[in-house]
Formats: sequence, structure tokens, C-alpha cells
Amino acid sequence: MAAEITALFDPLGTRVLRDTAVTNSAVNGLTNASSTIYAIEFDNSMNSAVTYFKMYEHASPTIGTTDPSFILKAAASTKEYFSMPTGMDHNTALTYMATTTQANNVASPSAPSNACTVNILFVP
Repeated sequence: MAAEITALFDPLGTRVLRDTAVTNSAVNGLTNASSTIYAIEFDNSMNSAVTYFKMYEHASPTIGTTDPSFILKAAASTKEYFSMPTGMDHNTALTYMATTTQANNVASPSAPSNACTVNILFVP
């Protein structure tokens, strides 16, 4: 499944980006627009290894060269929730990926055994 955005009627966040196929291929999920992120749910429950959800404030980062703006670590076989009550602002596109490679200077980071799912609650 490709990334999908759903409108909400909630005062905290007005959109949810849901991607059920997050792997080590970078996805430009929030395209060329500023927004505020309030929560991220990262589902690594189908994998037996620690997986890192890496986000870049860039439309097309060079993996291995461009440092991620934000990294979330999910233990093996878990679903992790990250809340940002005051919001995390970004002013450009947001690209993301999931990898079992912790280091950021690797041009071809390893993919998790199974695709992960991410839900991002945000206001455009």
C-alpha cells in the first residue's frame, strides 16, 4: 500500500498519514509543505530485530549523506508510540524510511524483514 492521508475532525490533529509498507526505500510522505506533527505510531511488531524509523526534512534526501532530522527506535516485535504534545514543526517536505541499520552514513541501509506500518498525526 502506498502512503495515504485521511482527514480528521479533531482539534489536535487534522490529518493522519498511514503507510503500511515502510521499508528501507525513502518515501516522501508529506510533500513540500510545512506542517506540525503531534504523534507517531510505528509498528515493528512483525520484525524480530530493532528497527529505526528515520525522518528527513527534505524532499529527496541522499541516504547515507543527508542526516535524518528525527530517528525513532522500535524494539523487536513491538509497536511504539511517540507523542509530541506541543508539536514538532517542519517547514518543507518530510521523507521517511525504516531500517535495521542504526548508522546514518550507510548508502544502502538494511531493510527490516517485513514492512512496517506508520501512522503520523499532523496538521498541515
